[in-house]
Amino acid sequence: MSGAESMFAEGDLAGLEARWVADRVIMSCCGMVLSAVVRHDRWMTIIKINAIRVPRESGDELAHRFAARAGAVDDADGFQGYELLKPTDDRDQWLVITRWRDEESFQAWLGSESFTQGHRSAAERQGGTTPKPVASHSEVWSYVVAGGSDFLLDRLPR
Repeated sequence: MSGAESMFAEGDLAGLEARWVADRVIMSCCGMVLSAVVRHDRWMTIIKINAIRVPRESGDELAHRFAARAGAVDDADGFQGYELLKPTDDRDQWLVITRWRDEESFQAWLGSESFTQGHRSAAERQGGTTPKPVASHSEVWSYVVAGGSDFLLDRLPR
Protein backbone atom coordinates (compact mmCIF):
# COMPACT_ATOMS: atom_id res chain seq x y z
CA MET A 1 0.00 0.00 0.00
CA SER A 2 1.39 3.41 -0.95
CA GLY A 3 1.61 6.35 1.45
CA ALA A 4 -1.36 8.05 -0.19
CA GLU A 5 -3.50 4.90 -0.01
CA SER A 6 -2.76 4.45 3.68
CA MET A 7 -4.05 7.98 4.35
CA PHE A 8 -7.60 6.94 3.48
CA ALA A 9 -9.81 4.03 4.42
CA GLU A 10 -12.65 3.34 1.99
CA GLY A 11 -15.14 4.71 4.52
CA ASP A 12 -13.20 7.97 4.80
CA LEU A 13 -13.95 8.89 1.20
CA ALA A 14 -17.40 10.36 1.83
CA GLY A 15 -19.52 10.61 -1.28
CA LEU A 16 -17.41 8.17 -3.32
CA GLU A 17 -18.52 4.62 -3.98
CA ALA A 18 -16.55 1.99 -2.08
CA ARG A 19 -16.08 0.07 -5.35
CA TRP A 20 -13.58 2.63 -6.70
CA VAL A 21 -11.29 5.31 -5.42
CA ALA A 22 -10.96 8.67 -7.14
CA ASP A 23 -7.85 9.45 -9.17
CA ARG A 24 -7.40 12.64 -7.20
CA VAL A 25 -9.05 13.51 -3.92
CA ILE A 26 -9.08 17.24 -3.25
CA MET A 27 -9.12 18.24 0.40
CA SER A 28 -9.29 21.61 2.07
CA CYS A 29 -7.12 22.06 5.12
CA CYS A 30 -6.65 25.36 6.98
CA GLY A 31 -7.63 27.35 3.89
CA MET A 32 -5.10 25.50 1.72
CA VAL A 33 -6.04 23.14 -1.07
CA LEU A 34 -4.12 19.88 -1.06
CA SER A 35 -4.25 17.27 -3.79
CA ALA A 36 -3.82 13.64 -2.79
CA VAL A 37 -3.30 11.18 -5.60
CA VAL A 38 -4.68 7.73 -4.88
CA ARG A 39 -4.01 4.60 -6.91
CA HIS A 40 -6.91 2.41 -7.90
CA ASP A 41 -4.97 -0.50 -9.38
CA ARG A 42 -7.44 -3.04 -8.00
CA TRP A 43 -10.09 -1.89 -10.48
CA MET A 44 -9.96 -1.90 -14.26
CA THR A 45 -10.64 1.49 -15.80
CA ILE A 46 -12.25 1.50 -19.25
CA ILE A 47 -11.17 4.34 -21.51
CA LYS A 48 -13.47 5.56 -24.27
CA ILE A 49 -12.06 7.93 -26.88
CA ASN A 50 -14.47 9.81 -29.10
CA ALA A 51 -12.42 10.87 -32.14
CA ILE A 52 -14.26 13.81 -33.69
CA ARG A 53 -13.33 15.32 -37.06
CA VAL A 54 -13.87 19.06 -36.87
CA PRO A 55 -13.06 21.55 -39.62
CA ARG A 56 -10.41 23.99 -38.38
CA GLU A 57 -12.84 26.92 -38.47
CA SER A 58 -15.29 25.06 -36.17
CA GLY A 59 -12.89 23.98 -33.41
CA ASP A 60 -13.59 26.94 -31.14
CA GLU A 61 -17.32 26.24 -31.41
CA LEU A 62 -16.78 22.61 -30.39
CA ALA A 63 -14.80 23.73 -27.32
CA HIS A 64 -17.54 26.26 -26.49
CA ARG A 65 -20.25 23.57 -26.70
CA PHE A 66 -18.29 21.27 -24.39
CA ALA A 67 -17.78 24.11 -21.91
CA ALA A 68 -21.53 24.86 -21.98
CA ARG A 69 -22.33 21.34 -20.78
CA ALA A 70 -19.47 20.96 -18.31
CA GLY A 71 -20.40 18.64 -15.46
CA ALA A 72 -23.30 16.99 -17.32
CA VAL A 73 -21.75 13.51 -16.98
CA ASP A 74 -20.07 13.95 -13.59
CA ASP A 75 -22.82 12.22 -11.60
CA ALA A 76 -23.09 9.18 -13.88
CA ASP A 77 -22.46 5.95 -11.98
CA GLY A 78 -18.95 4.71 -12.74
CA PHE A 79 -17.75 7.92 -14.44
CA GLN A 80 -14.17 8.82 -13.46
CA GLY A 81 -13.33 11.85 -15.60
CA TYR A 82 -12.78 13.27 -19.07
CA GLU A 83 -10.55 15.54 -21.12
CA LEU A 84 -11.23 17.34 -24.40
CA LEU A 85 -8.02 17.34 -26.44
CA LYS A 86 -7.48 19.99 -29.11
CA PRO A 87 -4.97 19.23 -31.88
CA THR A 88 -1.78 21.31 -31.84
CA ASP A 89 -0.71 20.36 -35.35
CA ASP A 90 -2.48 20.28 -38.72
CA ARG A 91 -4.89 17.51 -37.74
CA ASP A 92 -8.62 18.13 -37.75
CA GLN A 93 -9.37 15.42 -35.19
CA TRP A 94 -10.27 16.37 -31.61
CA LEU A 95 -10.32 13.66 -28.93
CA VAL A 96 -12.71 13.29 -26.02
CA ILE A 97 -11.10 10.92 -23.53
CA THR A 98 -13.45 9.50 -20.88
CA ARG A 99 -12.63 7.06 -18.09
CA TRP A 100 -15.21 4.64 -16.68
CA ARG A 101 -15.20 2.04 -13.91
CA ASP A 102 -16.40 -0.63 -16.35
CA GLU A 103 -18.14 -1.16 -19.69
CA GLU A 104 -21.52 -1.55 -18.00
CA SER A 105 -21.26 1.96 -16.51
CA PHE A 106 -20.46 3.44 -19.91
CA GLN A 107 -23.30 1.57 -21.61
CA ALA A 108 -25.77 2.60 -18.89
CA TRP A 109 -24.79 6.25 -19.40
CA LEU A 110 -25.27 5.92 -23.19
CA GLY A 111 -28.86 4.81 -22.57
CA SER A 112 -29.60 7.43 -19.93
CA GLU A 113 -31.63 10.63 -20.01
CA SER A 114 -28.45 12.37 -18.79
CA PHE A 115 -26.69 11.37 -22.03
CA THR A 116 -29.61 12.59 -24.13
CA GLN A 117 -29.82 15.92 -22.30
CA GLY A 118 -26.04 16.38 -22.27
CA HIS A 119 -25.89 16.03 -26.04
CA ARG A 120 -28.58 18.61 -26.70
CA SER A 121 -27.46 22.18 -27.26
CA ALA A 122 -28.23 24.94 -24.79
CA ALA A 123 -30.64 26.38 -27.37
CA GLU A 124 -32.46 23.03 -27.67
CA ARG A 125 -32.71 22.68 -23.89
CA GLN A 126 -34.44 26.09 -23.83
CA GLY A 127 -36.86 25.12 -26.62
CA GLY A 128 -34.86 26.66 -29.49
CA THR A 129 -33.73 25.17 -32.77
CA THR A 130 -30.99 22.61 -33.25
CA PRO A 131 -27.71 24.28 -34.25
CA LYS A 132 -25.69 23.05 -37.21
CA PRO A 133 -23.29 20.21 -36.24
CA VAL A 134 -19.62 21.21 -36.01
CA ALA A 135 -18.26 17.68 -36.56
CA SER A 136 -18.04 15.99 -39.93
CA HIS A 137 -17.36 12.50 -38.52
CA SER A 138 -17.07 10.80 -35.14
CA GLU A 139 -16.09 7.33 -33.94
CA VAL A 140 -15.64 5.82 -30.48
CA TRP A 141 -12.57 3.77 -29.60
CA SER A 142 -12.32 1.58 -26.47
CA TYR A 143 -9.15 0.87 -24.47
CA VAL A 144 -7.85 -0.36 -21.13
CA VAL A 145 -4.49 0.68 -19.71
CA ALA A 146 -1.87 -1.95 -20.55
CA GLY A 147 1.12 -0.17 -19.03
CA GLY A 148 2.83 3.16 -18.59
CA SER A 149 3.99 5.45 -15.86
CA ASP A 150 2.73 8.42 -13.91
CA PHE A 151 5.33 10.95 -12.81
CA LEU A 152 3.49 11.83 -9.59
CA LEU A 153 2.15 8.40 -8.66
CA ASP A 154 5.52 6.73 -9.24
CA ARG A 155 7.18 9.08 -6.74
CA LEU A 156 4.79 8.60 -3.82
CA PRO A 157 6.29 6.90 -0.77
CA ARG A 158 5.50 3.22 -0.56
